[in-house]
Amino acid sequence: DLWDPARVVGGTNVGTTMVLECELQSAAPAGSDQGIWRYDDGTASNRLEVYVPAGTSNVVLRRVIDGAVSSVTLGSYAPGVPFRVVIAATSSQLIATVSGGDLVTMATGGTFTPARALAGQITTDGLTPMWGWLRGVLHYPLAKPNLVLLQLADTSISLAVLIAEGNA
Repeated sequence: DLWDPARVVGGTNVGTTMVLECELQSAAPAGSDQGIWRYDDGTASNRLEVYVPAGTSNVVLRRVIDGAVSSVTLGSYAPGVPFRVVIAATSSQLIATVSGGDLVTMATGGTFTPARALAGQITTDGLTPMWGWLRGVLHYPLAKPNLVLLQLADTSISLAVLIAEGNA
C-alpha cells in the first residue's frame, strides 16, 4: 500500500507511511549493492527501492518513474545494530529517514501500480542480497507528520508498541 496510487495521488490523497526494521551484518561488499526493499510494477522502469550501495554502510532511497532516476542518501548504519528506515509518501514528496538520521525529502515524481515487493534484495537475479535480517515491516494508511517519522525511526521503541499504539 505504500505506493498505491489511490492513496498517494488519488482522490483521498492522504498518503502512506512505511517502517522497515533491519539489521545488516556488514557494509555492502565492494562489488555488490545490498538490497533492503523494492516495490515495482514488474519492470525496472518504475520502482521504489531502499538499498546499500556497494562498499558502503549508507542507506539510499531510489525512485524510478518512467525510467527517470532520483535518489537520496538517508544516513548510515552500524553493522550488527538494528535500525529502521521510515518512508512517508504524499502526492508531492517522499519524506524519509533512517534511525539517528535527519529527514530527507524527494519529489514523488509520479506513481505506478505496484505488482510486487521484493524483501531483502532489489533485483530478481539474486545479485543484491541483504546480509542480515528484515525484522519487521509496518504500514500506516496515512502520511505521518515529520516528528512522528523521527519517533518511528527510534529503535528504543519496540515494534509491538508501535503496532499497539499506532494502528499499523
